[in-house]
Amino acid sequence: MRAMVRMRAAAGNPSLRALASSPEAGGRIPRSTLHLILVGRREPTSEQLAAFAAACHSGPEATNALLAGHAWITDGPPRPLYPCAAAELAEQRRLVDEEALSWRDEQDLDWYEQQLLDEEEAHFRQLMANAEDEITAREQNGWTEPPHVGRDLRAELNAITTRTQTTGNQPH
Repeated sequence: MRAMVRMRAAAGNPSLRALASSPEAGGRIPRSTLHLILVGRREPTSEQLAAFAAACHSGPEATNALLAGHAWITDGPPRPLYPCAAAELAEQRRLVDEEALSWRDEQDLDWYEQQLLDEEEAHFRQLMANAEDEITAREQNGWTEPPHVGRDLRAELNAITTRTQTTGNQPH
């Protein structure tokens, strides 16, 4: 509204009747509607703003600024037009979803299930430690031979299979 008042003042404060009946406005904005808009009792449309700017003989820069300000007020700030905007929006949604569904991650395990989970985790940590030790040893030896050289993998597999068949336990 203030921008429209300034635009009208820059045009020499023409009467509302003169603005409404100007050929530039093209009958797109009646005098009564113009009055209601200027006193703040009615929200202008983009078409009415464009007609008003044309009737005030404003240049394209002032008209575009008026329309951009109107769009900012009615539609909110402009959204980014770069490809990362979709990724940022997806990340925001993921965070909201993750927070809303955080209760799913908290499992109520009975003591037996917890013990099995702890054993599985301990076994995994042991495997990782052994792998780190093997990698460290190979690094010290200069990586001269592949990890399977010197090991009979078939014999190791047969031993594990035999051991599980006799004990009835699943390998970890």
